[in-house]
Amino acid sequence: MSKLKNNIMRNKTKVAKVASAIWCFLLMTAMFSMTVYADTGTIDKFIEFVCEWLIKIGAVVMMVGGVMFALGWQREDADGKTRGLQTLMAGAMVAAIGASPSIFGL
Repeated sequence: MSKLKNNIMRNKTKVAKVASAIWCFLLMTAMFSMTVYADTGTIDKFIEFVCEWLIKIGAVVMMVGGVMFALGWQREDADGKTRGLQTLMAGAMVAAIGASPSIFGL
């Protein structure tokens, strides 16, 4: 019976320690919280720069995919057509990502 009481007491002290640590953290967070404003001008310019280049790179990849598809069509090559269309779609996806800076809040 004494072992059971000892185990219960140990568990209660562990729970009390964890609870007091959580309350201490919450109290410190509430006492020392502050509002911080960040200057996002430089990151916005960088995102705009990257998005412009993504559109350009996507357009080039789309042109390469279009040429690959056309050559696959000419040669009656099913694998060439498939690779060309996949490259064309990959370029379109890259260009679409570059054309959507609204996801970054711009």
